[in-house]
Amino acid sequence: MTTDAPISYTVQRAAERTGYSVEVIRRATKAGDLPVHYPRVNGKPSSRPVILASDLLAWVAGAPTERAS
Repeated sequence: MTTDAPISYTVQRAAERTGYSVEVIRRATKAGDLPVHYPRVNGKPSSRPVILASDLLAWVAGAPTERAS
């Protein structure tokens, strides 16, 4: 794999990449609309959640194309 594109983002970086606030990203993750992952380190889940780039793209791409009335 020879790409410089990240495979995952912190909540802060996901907010920066999408243009949404950190609070919007957190609400989406708490609602289950945007999955988070806790990679294992020494067999234990990390305390720092990450959002896969593919999940972030799918979340934005799956949004309606028009505002609700």
